[in-house]
Amino acid sequence: MSTTLRVLAAAALCAAPLIGSATLASAGGGPGDTTLTNGTGSWLEIGPVPGLLDGNVHRGGVAFLDDADPQRQDFRDGRIEDWTCPDGVLPPALYAIEDPESFPGTSCTLERVLHLDLDDTTVTVGDRLSGARITGTAHVNDEAGHVVTSVPVDLAFEADGAARRQTDVFRFQDENGNWLTDRMVFTTRAAQLAGTVGTIGVGDGAGDATQGILSTQESTVR
Repeated sequence: MSTTLRVLAAAALCAAPLIGSATLASAGGGPGDTTLTNGTGSWLEIGPVPGLLDGNVHRGGVAFLDDADPQRQDFRDGRIEDWTCPDGVLPPALYAIEDPESFPGTSCTLERVLHLDLDDTTVTVGDRLSGARITGTAHVNDEAGHVVTSVPVDLAFEADGAARRQTDVFRFQDENGNWLTDRMVFTTRAAQLAGTVGTIGVGDGAGDATQGILSTQESTVR
């Protein structure tokens, strides 16, 4: 795949509307404090996956959301799309539209969409968003919700570049008329993906492309 096509592939990767379980620090001292850690990653692979994907191009996405408060629920999810495309052609970005099968102007054929149930996986996140890793078992479901197979997962988010931070502060009144200050700190860091989902090698081929992002949101209300 040419350099230009690989750049386009990365830009077109699905930003899946998805969100594990990580060991994080306490969410702060006050009842209104929260710390959320999120990771979203996607990949595009060239070539069939015998026994699972018959098309010649496939794209997948995983994501996790961890709440440092153990009383609140974490979330992790994933998806794989199986495509057949002419040589040199990439599939459209499905997540940009409500009805992906009606995406206009593509010569690719969407063969099937598989959902990755990642409830039996664990997510660990490195300090300063240096990386993250999803390990465990993914249960692969078809569009009807039937389990097709279960496969091992070992996916690493590898930080790519420096972290970016933004701080927002605003004041508001609670239901009792008291004035409070909410200070929110957002930190994001770009990442690349590497690893395996079953027999799928993510980011291991010359024509493959991956992209991801790790982020935290820390909110302190006083």
